Amino acid sequence: MPAIRVRTRRGTTPTPSRRPDGTLYRYELIDPDDRWRVYADEPADLVAELIPGYVEAAATDRAVARESMAQRLRAAFQAELLAATGADELTEQQRLAFDGAATTTWTGSTPLVLVEGAYAPAGPLPRPVAEPPAQILWIDPSEDGALLRSLHYLGILVLAERVPDGDRGPRR
Repeated sequence: MPAIRVRTRRGTTPTPSRRPDGTLYRYELIDPDDRWRVYADEPADLVAELIPGYVEAAATDRAVARESMAQRLRAAFQAELLAATGADELTEQQRLAFDGAATTTWTGSTPLVLVEGAYAPAGPLPRPVAEPPAQILWIDPSEDGALLRSLHYLGILVLAERVPDGDRGPRR
């Protein structure tokens, strides 16, 4: 069953959309600015609301679309983090890492945002290590649920999942 998108207004709490049989959908995806919410039973249906043409795409094309989206979001989120903390104290190596160059150790005060897949164990690049208090934040486009969970963790989107029995309410 496809997802249901509902426009919302900041400061209001809309009644969650329901399936035709009156039961609640398993997932709720919320824009952090609370302009819309999407309800669905499958993560792929939520991702389809974020990537045009996703439903019709073949599995390999879906993987490419998730990777492309993750790279765009990585660059935008990294830019936001840099704007919030300032880039005046960055070394040349740190600047290159922010632009996507591989690094083995991260020591910057601004978190480094990377996309899973190119780094070990799945990819050819060695997985970088952050030296505390530095942080490395990951976006995982390997599958629909992983992408949504990683975007939730970063605060790019809000993902809530209703427990299967429906008695305990949504998890966030």
